[in-house]
Amino acid sequence: MALSHPFLFFSEQDLPDLRRKANGPICSTILKNLEQVADARLSWEVYTPALVPPFSGYRLKAGETMNYDEDYAAQYVQQYRVSMLIRNLSEFYAFCYLVLGKETYREAARRWLLTPCRWDKRIWAAYEDSRFPIEDYTASELRSIEKSGGACVGVVVDPSADFKRPVFEDTGIFTTFKLRGLAVAYDWMYPHLTDEERETVRGMLAYQGDRLYHHALNGNALLMNSILNHTWLDTAGFGLAGVALYDEHPPAREWVKFCRDRFVNTLLPRTVGIDGEFPEPGPYVWEYSYTAAALFFEGLRRVTGEDLFASPAFRRVSHLLTHVLSPAGGLAFDDDMTGFDRADGMAYSFRPLMFRFASRFRDPQAQRYALYEGFAPPGAEKGKFYPGGKWYPEAREYNGHWEYIWCDESLPAQDGACQGL
Repeated sequence: MALSHPFLFFSEQDLPDLRRKANGPICSTILKNLEQVADARLSWEVYTPALVPPFSGYRLKAGETMNYDEDYAAQYVQQYRVSMLIRNLSEFYAFCYLVLGKETYREAARRWLLTPCRWDKRIWAAYEDSRFPIEDYTASELRSIEKSGGACVGVVVDPSADFKRPVFEDTGIFTTFKLRGLAVAYDWMYPHLTDEERETVRGMLAYQGDRLYHHALNGNALLMNSILNHTWLDTAGFGLAGVALYDEHPPAREWVKFCRDRFVNTLLPRTVGIDGEFPEPGPYVWEYSYTAAALFFEGLRRVTGEDLFASPAFRRVSHLLTHVLSPAGGLAFDDDMTGFDRADGMAYSFRPLMFRFASRFRDPQAQRYALYEGFAPPGAEKGKFYPGGKWYPEAREYNGHWEYIWCDESLPAQDGACQGL
């Protein structure tokens, strides 16, 4: 039986109930804050990012205190920032339109959804032509680029320079961030797009998904040899694109199985400890990993029935966040030179996920976290910062739509004893 959009997190038949949630005191607060943020960001534009020089950044400044070459850092952050904006605002405005019905939100959703799908594929690949022959790259430099989301996917002979030039493409976070938001927005906006617009989005999702799958099978994508937070969000974002195209692009089912198997066989057993802890320190990377996984797991459940969200390993994450990461206004983390690892607002960033743990498993302790009285009200604009460093004004990611979708007001909040610590 073919799936009709929307289906990833709710169906068209669910929309009246979703809108009626606004009658409750918590969801009405979320929706009011959501609308305020949506109105304030209508003027934000989808800019076209510069290509990143693929020389690992530090090559020109290795002997100095700053780790990155200035041009590299600025262009890397520009790609990073727009990828996160596309991920966040495409799905955000799509949801705003479905629930609030304002035409301005529909146009904003279409802009954030369609613009990147009409980019030249070179922009998606993200990296400039190499200035150096492949022989000049050390193994550590190639690994550094890989950890930043890129990969050497081939080598060509440059007749003008008479050397073998490596070809670099983004096969990680710049692509998978965008795939997540565009997949969700495609699902939610599908009934409100023209046939040409659907084909535009579907075509780009299919092309990028096929590209990632090809490179992943060759070990050149999704940080195949790692179990970092990027590995989680890459696998989840790619998998969510596959779920969105499950009945529209036959290879997408292979992507979904690939990502499902990677979580089941590697990521969940090797990276979630007995108390839900993650091998990389710091709440910033936990939020990346856990939230991305939750979205893929919920989408996977909708199309296959398999419930990885309820797996014992992932259930332990709620224990970690409830008993180890106390809800607090600010959390320390290493703030690197480029300024995209900012932990301020992290406690709020976990609130959608904790609402979901609460609603899925009737967990009053998770609900207590989400409704912690020391926080600003639900739906507040208090999440972590978009990457920006010194090149962009600070602005916060906003995930009030996930708080609204996953909040269940019928569940009381309750303190719990810190067991096993």
